[in-house]
Amino acid sequence: MLNENILFFDKHFIINITNNEFIVRLRKDINTRERLFMNLFYSCWFPFYFGHNWDALNDVLGCIDYIEEDCMLIIHEELPKISDIETYIRILYYASTHQASDKKLKVAFSEKDRELVMLAIEKEKKALENAIEW
Repeated sequence: MLNENILFFDKHFIINITNNEFIVRLRKDINTRERLFMNLFYSCWFPFYFGHNWDALNDVLGCIDYIEEDCMLIIHEELPKISDIETYIRILYYASTHQASDKKLKVAFSEKDRELVMLAIEKEKKALENAIEW
């Protein structure tokens, strides 16, 4: 079963948006990890101490108290073209399901990326299950 915070949209880009959401639309031309971190830093209004690495991304998305709105929605018309895209998707999934604040993180992907996104999410779910069993 898919988390309600992970959304997919078709070419018509229809997503139900509420009035109290902080909307982030990622650039389409992201092709390096550094550009991804920089785009997220400015678009999501990350705190100044954001470290521009995967652990830091996990930390700032895991507790989004720094925004005033009740929810942050990160929209991906295209996935970033980076070699470790699976790591990025897994961090997004984890942060959307384990939010340390009262706020909600939602992530939207294009329907054309569903297979890759779902594969990464399934791997993260399996890793979480194994961590709990340990």
